[in-house]
Amino acid sequence: MVLNETGTIIYFTALTPEGMAGIFSVPAAGGTATAIMSGGVLQFPFGLALSCDNATLIVVDLGSPDEETTMSAGALYSVPVSGGSPTRLTLTGVDLPTGIAYNADCSALYVAGHTADGRGAVFTVAPTGGAATAVVQGPPLMAPSDIHVDMNNVAYVVDHMAVGGAGRGVLFRITGGVATEAASGLALGTPGGVATTARGGSVIIPTRTAAGAGQLTIINAGNSMATQLAAPDLVDPAGIGVARMSGTFAVVDSEGGAIFRAQ
Repeated sequence: MVLNETGTIIYFTALTPEGMAGIFSVPAAGGTATAIMSGGVLQFPFGLALSCDNATLIVVDLGSPDEETTMSAGALYSVPVSGGSPTRLTLTGVDLPTGIAYNADCSALYVAGHTADGRGAVFTVAPTGGAATAVVQGPPLMAPSDIHVDMNNVAYVVDHMAVGGAGRGVLFRITGGVATEAASGLALGTPGGVATTARGGSVIIPTRTAAGAGQLTIINAGNSMATQLAAPDLVDPAGIGVARMSGTFAVVDSEGGAIFRAQ
């Protein structure tokens, strides 16, 4: 899920009543969702990124087959926010991409996924696709899912399978080609989400309490201190998106079938 830069429109992936995967938009203030596209090539859309000009969405589809085999390897598609047919982007060097984000000036895409031999990794690739460059590959990354890049080009990645000092479920901070633990023991939602505040001072992650109630874990980007914001209305807090130019963010409740907005 992503928001436009002013936080007035939310873009998200979901299934139609007929079970077809698609990309939709809804006013952040609430209203009727509009299908940008549904059915067709998308099988299991897993992540979205929005270009800096707010004109183009990049979607990760985990269910798309490799172009040379029948095996699912995942793919990236470019889709105009105004609607229309998606364009598959060439992506070499990445297997099973799961998360995607633009860097600060939208000159590159960061992709969370795996290497050909199954190691968790984060890559960069041109916004038009092409050969990916590994930023980090292998441990401590295990199964990275969502990724967010702040205005200083620091990447934050959540990893359900990685084990840190406080247990399974880790938030990694990636800078200078090195992944370091920023928080661990996180009860992440499915598929998981991460975002930073507009100025980058805090990292926000949808999580659950030990009793299973929804909450937002807020990590201070400077000292990694964590605070918890209760969100009991969330059944399974999953994806999260933040507006680049405002304090608006939104959280997807994958089990509750709802989107919550906050500022």
